[in-house]
Amino acid sequence: MTTTMFPGTRAAIVKNLIGLFERMDVDTALSNFTEDAHYRFGNYPPAIGKQAIREATMASHLDYIKGISFDIKSMWENADSVICELEINYIRNDGSVLTLPCTDIFRMEGDKVKEMLVYMDPTPLFTAPETQQETILDIAKRLIAAVEANNVEEYVTYFTPDGAYKIANNPPIIGPQAIKDFAIPIMGMFSKVSHDVHNMWQVDANTVTVELDVTYFRKDGKVFKFPCLNIIRFQGNKVQEYQAFLDATPAFS
Repeated sequence: MTTTMFPGTRAAIVKNLIGLFERMDVDTALSNFTEDAHYRFGNYPPAIGKQAIREATMASHLDYIKGISFDIKSMWENADSVICELEINYIRNDGSVLTLPCTDIFRMEGDKVKEMLVYMDPTPLFTAPETQQETILDIAKRLIAAVEANNVEEYVTYFTPDGAYKIANNPPIIGPQAIKDFAIPIMGMFSKVSHDVHNMWQVDANTVTVELDVTYFRKDGKVFKFPCLNIIRFQGNKVQEYQAFLDATPAFS
């Protein structure tokens, strides 16, 4: 059977694939590859075939991290190829965050990845992080990564005991337990919630502002994307106030 592909279709497949890697769901990600697919990460030797790619992925970097998120900067589709420029936020096993630039090339065969080439220098990932005080920007990145991973348990640990979470026009929710009780049923409505961060600024000693798009993937297959601005105020290394300015009403209708 011949598969008809339309412009942008392969880019959409790649975005979905990146989301699977973000959830560290390697097995499902590999279902999007051909049986004889080629994979090359940085300067590592190429891996050929799904089992070899699984082993190469684990050996190259997944054993060194407990979480990962991707900020896609640009994506181009040309014939059977998709090029993706992005920043990768690695959450190391010690909790520190490392952000590295990367560009990937995906060559497709129908709706499957025939070849994936990862162009980056991952050396800092395997180097012990310098001893330095974590910044509130680092913490904000980990906070967003916890949402990407649908890890509510970790997410609420970033708040002070009286920390407030406020979304749009709703009244603030106070304290980690109340935030958790609010978030779990909300997150249960969606198979995934992704964040495409455009800019992140530390505007003063205690405040981070994040400009992003939030995409809700509802379990009934509907997808909703909304512009959003977050203001995160810290008390020390904990979130005292998190305000999300967006209108996500259509995702819940």
